[in-house]
Parts: sequence; structure tokens; C-alpha cells
Amino acid sequence: MWIFVGLGAAGIVSALLLGIDIGWLRFSPYTTANSFTLTAVGTFIIMGEFLLRGGVTEIIYSGASVLFQRVRGSLYYANIVAATIFGACSGSSVASSATIGSISIPQLDKRGYNREIAVGTVAGAGLLGNLIPPSITFIIYGSLTGESVGRLFMAGIIPGLLMSAMMLAYIAIRLRLRPDYAPVDTSRQTGTQILKSLLRLLPIVALVFIVLGSIYSGFATPTEAGAIGALFALVLAGLNRKLSLKLIKDSAVSATLTTCMIMILIVLSAIPATVLSMLRLSQAVMEWTASANLSPLMVLAGVAILYIILGLFIDTTPVMVMTLGTIYPLMMDMGFDGIWLGLVITLLALIGMITPPVGICLYTTMAVAPGSTLKQVSKGALPFAIILLLGVGMLTLWPQLALWLPSTMFS
Repeated sequence: MWIFVGLGAAGIVSALLLGIDIGWLRFSPYTTANSFTLTAVGTFIIMGEFLLRGGVTEIIYSGASVLFQRVRGSLYYANIVAATIFGACSGSSVASSATIGSISIPQLDKRGYNREIAVGTVAGAGLLGNLIPPSITFIIYGSLTGESVGRLFMAGIIPGLLMSAMMLAYIAIRLRLRPDYAPVDTSRQTGTQILKSLLRLLPIVALVFIVLGSIYSGFATPTEAGAIGALFALVLAGLNRKLSLKLIKDSAVSATLTTCMIMILIVLSAIPATVLSMLRLSQAVMEWTASANLSPLMVLAGVAILYIILGLFIDTTPVMVMTLGTIYPLMMDMGFDGIWLGLVITLLALIGMITPPVGICLYTTMAVAPGSTLKQVSKGALPFAIILLLGVGMLTLWPQLALWLPSTMFS
């Protein structure tokens, strides 16, 4: 059954069985969808689509490859760096895995790289697309909780770059232990070729600064920044000689389908959330937690286990829309910061994207890496799931990793 149908049906049937009046159904969907914050979802998605079809990924990957030439396993590192840069433009993990993988896998196979680690870097590093701003996950979290999307974007920068650095460190350690997993890149580029590849990255870096800078400066809301970014992405497509009516049409259709999928999940999730609210479930959970004398760390551990288990079977967006109505007020009552919580929940939810049986980034990677098995991709991605868990631990020990930048910029 489609998840949105299951959500809506569960809410309506529960209300009827419990004798709850369902007259509120006449206005609940409209009230949920009538959110200015949610309009940012569409603008950032279409920006990513323009970049995807505008030849930007090839430029990013070639620039990242240049940075690590002459280093053993250079293309592994290039995958992670390219995913980091593309994630700062697209906001989507699936898009990052698909585009980086389609470019890199043939090159990795041709040069004799270990397939398990290769597909692992594609699936694992792709997760950075939902962690590094502009992240669609942050927009959804902000719309469901009322937290500032701009602050969430700023909070994601340091943890996102930290996760990227930890992924690079993992590759370095793995190759130190098993040098045979990757060859030394013997290709040589002239100084002019290297400079040309790096200069082609400048417009893409400019795009990231324009989007985030316009939010930080107060010049634009996240929604307006997404629209500005989409326009700039069209300009980049034109500079790459890829701009056409077909590109605009295909991007618009794909962005519409993705946006509608997210919106219908959010709208239908409001039905069971309303029923749970009428049953005062959140209050009951908080009262039980208080009576059980559970420490905040114990509650956090319980929430982490819940998200990891749910992530095994349900995708990131529905997990968040199903749980935040109860989890968010509980965690606020325990004294946690809402922006910090957004980063922690995002990291936990992303683990589900690279864990079977329903890890969507695993299947995306399999699609662009013919011949790979689910077992092979899952084994390759497992270290990246562990890195995300380490990230949750680091944020717990040092909350300022997430809170310092937004507190500085929005003080």
C-alpha cells in the first residue's frame, strides 16, 4: 500500500473506531499544506533538477578528481568530495548517489578499483546531499516543527563537512590496511589542465554562496533563495551549452512529481497526527517519561533506536512526518535544543537510506552499477552508517558543532 494512503487510512479508521468526530477533515489538509515554509521544497528540488541535467555533475567530478591525482585510490576520494559539493547544490541524497555513481562507476571499474568500496562510497557519500544545506530534509523538519529553516541550514554546514572529512579519513585508513583495493593514479595533467578544471568549479561554488549567503544576510527567505538558486542553475546550464526547452520541461516534470510525493505525505500525515493529538498521546508519553525518571540521555538513546529500526523499513520523509508530532515535544520537554535535534534526527534517519531492506540509496547505487548485488552494496555502505552514528555521538558530546554557526550568524 502506498505510504500516504496507509497514513490517511490509519488516521481515519482510528478516529472512527475511537468515536472521534472527523469533521476536522474538511479543513485539515488545507491547513497543513498552507505553509510558506513548504514552498521552499519545490524551489530547491527544481534547482537540483536543473543542475542534474545541466552538465554540472561532470564538472564537479572532474574538478574533484584533479584534487587527488597521484594519490592511491584517488577516485574514491573524488566520489566523496564530488558528493559533498553536489550535495551543497541539490539537497537530495538520491540525486547525489545517482549522478555521482553514473559518472564514477565506469571509471572505477576500468581502473581496477574494488567494487565493494566503490559502490559504498557512492551510496554512503550520497547521504551528504540531505545533510549539507540546502537540505530538503531540513525544510521538512522545519515545516513540521516550526524551527527556522535558515538556522537549520547554517547548523548543517559544520556537521556536514565533518562527516565528509570522516568519510575521507575512513578511505585513507582502509587503503593503508589494504593497498591492493585501489591502484595509484598514474595519469598526469598539465598545470593548465588542472587550473582549467578548478576554474570551472567557481560558478558552482558561487551558486552555493549565493543561496546560503542570501539567507544569512536576510536578503531572501529559504523559499526565495531556492528560486534564486534555480535561476542561477539555469544560467549554469546555459554556460555548459545544455540549456533547452526539453531540459526545462523534463526538470519541471520531475520536480513536480517529487514535490507532490513529499507534499501528499505531509498532508496525509496530518490526519493520524491530529488523532494522536486528540488522544493526548504526546502528553501521555511525557508524563510516563517523567514518572519513570528517565534521564535525557536515556530518552535520546531510545529515540535513536526507534529511528534506526523505522529506517530499516520506511524512507526518511515518512519516518519524520510520522514521528515528529510526538518526538519533538517530548525532546523539547527534556530540555534539548530544536535546531540540534534536527541535525541528530537527520543523521539517524539517513542511516535508513543505506541499510537493507528498504535503503533507497542502496537500490539507486545498484541501478547505476550494473552487476552489483544488494549484499555487496550494503557491505560497502555499512562503514558510512557507522560514521553517521559517530556523528550523532559527537553532536551529543559537543552540541556546539551544530549550534555555534547559527547562534553566531543569527544573533
